[in-house]
Amino acid sequence: MDINKYIFREYDVRGKVEDDFPPEVVEALGKAFGTLIKRNGGQEIALSGDVRLTTPDLIEQFKLGVLSTGTDVIKIGILPTPANYYSMFKLNVAGAVQITGSHNPPEFNGFKMSRNKKPVFGDEIQN
Repeated sequence: MDINKYIFREYDVRGKVEDDFPPEVVEALGKAFGTLIKRNGGQEIALSGDVRLTTPDLIEQFKLGVLSTGTDVIKIGILPTPANYYSMFKLNVAGAVQITGSHNPPEFNGFKMSRNKKPVFGDEIQN
């Protein structure tokens, strides 16, 4: 499986859906995040997304990867990113992922990840 190394940004994983996020890549991202959560003693994550047309498929593909690790997923729907962050405190989950293209054009989408009630960024994403 080829993964474009440039999708791993400082604060998220982001790219053009058609070019950078085939189902096997999205599932692998979910598996990696689920493994990280599980290895650190976590049991479940919250998963949500924005209103982009590509978001529902990305949610399902990412969820498959997370579930394959034995980590549970609570789908919390279509939400703005701050509500996803809030879910970690309200639901007391080990992590949260918001699928969002943010300010980018419609052909883009991405993954904003948090664990232990803090955003995942920098080396934790890029390495």
